[in-house]
Amino acid sequence: MIPFIKRRLLEEWPKLGLGERPDDLLFIKFADRGIRRAEVSIISSLVKGKYRGEEKPLFIFRFPRYAGSSEARSSLETEFSNLNVIHGKLDDQTVPKVVYWGEINDYRVLAVSFLPGAPLSRQMLSDNILRSYIGNFGLAFSWLVNWQKAFGSAGQITLAELPALALPRWPQHGDYHADNIFVLEGAVSGVIDWEDFELAGAPCFDLYHFIRTYFEGINEYFAKTDRVEELSYFTESREVGTVVRATIDNYYQLAGIDPQAEKVLLSRYLSYAASLAASPRKRAEGALKRLNILLKLAPSSIEELLFYQSVFNYGEIYQRAKEKQAQRLIELSRSKISEIQKRATEKAGE
Repeated sequence: MIPFIKRRLLEEWPKLGLGERPDDLLFIKFADRGIRRAEVSIISSLVKGKYRGEEKPLFIFRFPRYAGSSEARSSLETEFSNLNVIHGKLDDQTVPKVVYWGEINDYRVLAVSFLPGAPLSRQMLSDNILRSYIGNFGLAFSWLVNWQKAFGSAGQITLAELPALALPRWPQHGDYHADNIFVLEGAVSGVIDWEDFELAGAPCFDLYHFIRTYFEGINEYFAKTDRVEELSYFTESREVGTVVRATIDNYYQLAGIDPQAEKVLLSRYLSYAASLAASPRKRAEGALKRLNILLKLAPSSIEELLFYQSVFNYGEIYQRAKEKQAQRLIELSRSKISEIQKRATEKAGE
């Protein structure tokens, strides 16, 4: 497939607006959406141009793993449309621009501009993970608030559960997590993956998604290394809860969101995230299973959500400990799972 793509791009190079035609193109695969079913996955490659022996990054090239996948084609068509909508409203250098859009050998393909920097996820784990979170949240949400304000509100929404509140509806990226946010020299240099963009998205969707997936990543790191004490600290400690609450309240204030709506908005976030995971475009069965469990647990705050979702990580530790017959880890992880189940049961009975 790559030789056909390379030949077509070089043939049509003058139309791409990327300057001098390179001697050759190098495709470096960097993403293959492991969360999705293989038949709907999209492969992403960094394309470098070779100029007289020197390599220069040019753009990101995306195409379906399987040419006949209507779902993967739909994903690319949606992202193409969304990027055109965004750039029709804002000339924002941190959002990729469409470089190429077409069909090559029955494959629907999309090339978008290269954005410099490194994923924010690389800054998650450090000597002081909590301090890193504060800094990373500041980077991610200063960009998000400024971008939302520049784009403009899409009106207001009144929640049936809270009829006295009218909440602003800001555009939402739809998959705003640390791997999709690029940073360079202390600032956000780019935000990628816009297929789930919504002009009038559910209020606070990006806020909740960033925090949930951020701590999901930290929890998975601790789970893989069987560090139950650290996992417990980051899902239960008052210190972590205070820091998370401060960052959430700061966003509420900047975005004009009434904190009273959090329980309702959080439930809507989980429901919509589950519907996205279940959509034909994604078929992310593992993510859907977890989201459905969290929906049943019905967290009423972000802090409670972080506490509940750690059950998956304790479960992972427990299964591995059973295989190794590590009695201490078996007891610790089983105790934590029971604690979460007990709290959820007690809350359901209130």
